[in-house]
Amino acid sequence: MRSSEGSFRRTTTFYLIAALIGVFVIQLLMFLRHLDLAEVLALRRSEFFHGEVWRLITFQFVHECPNPMHVLFNCVGLYFMGVVIEENYGPRHLLRLFFLGGTLGGILHVATTYLPHQAAIGVIGASGGVLALLGAYATLNPWREMCFVFLFFPVRLRASVVLWFLLGMALFGVIFPYGGVSGAAHLGGLLFGIGYARRALGASDDFPVAKLFNWEAVLPQRRSRPSRGFESTSAGMGGGSIELRRPAKAQEAPDADFISQEVDPILDKISAHGIHSLTDRERKVLEKARAAMAKRN
Repeated sequence: MRSSEGSFRRTTTFYLIAALIGVFVIQLLMFLRHLDLAEVLALRRSEFFHGEVWRLITFQFVHECPNPMHVLFNCVGLYFMGVVIEENYGPRHLLRLFFLGGTLGGILHVATTYLPHQAAIGVIGASGGVLALLGAYATLNPWREMCFVFLFFPVRLRASVVLWFLLGMALFGVIFPYGGVSGAAHLGGLLFGIGYARRALGASDDFPVAKLFNWEAVLPQRRSRPSRGFESTSAGMGGGSIELRRPAKAQEAPDADFISQEVDPILDKISAHGIHSLTDRERKVLEKARAAMAKRN
């Protein structure tokens, strides 16, 4: 959150983190008086269906108290994911991802309380919104590495691997509830982030789950683009395989078609969202076009 000159810059991410910490401080003060703010702001099925729909927003600002680890981890995740999304796509997309991702997570949580093995308990925390940001980032940059500290050791994993892991853990939590964690809220946030990156931020379908949000046959595109075919290939990785997607026989297309089908949409994406929004495949397409132009000259 520092500008290029080194001075501190108050961003939307900063204000969101400040709001989470501020509410937690209020929770601590009320805790000292044996009061629980979560009772008023948490999202529960009974209150929700009695008209208290505003809890879909307020539950995202309260956390477990007095243990600070819940709010701390959410603030750290919000900082790293929020700064990247805000710098590349602006505060509007950051706020949409955070609040709508958290809201969808809350709705999914309420819905899953009707499952026979789920208790109708409340949910609190900003995890749904933070995971929506992470889901969007990983969908936009599936092959970039992310660094985590695990048992005091740094671990580097591709963003797509992290996203698969989190999706699996969230789905596991829906089927087998554990540790007071709302797997449904996490799952809702992740799925919203994937879908939002695909539909609103121009992410490709390099991450397999993103293909679920490929609705071109149903919904109109923001701009008309020629359709493009895809073929599959597999890349072995640690004894397994990852399905990649690449333009089908793009190298055989005429130069004019290649530019209109492949290069022009990428240039539009750069103009709208910046060069940092490009995936590895899109960067390779631009490099191929540059090399072709160099040979022609």
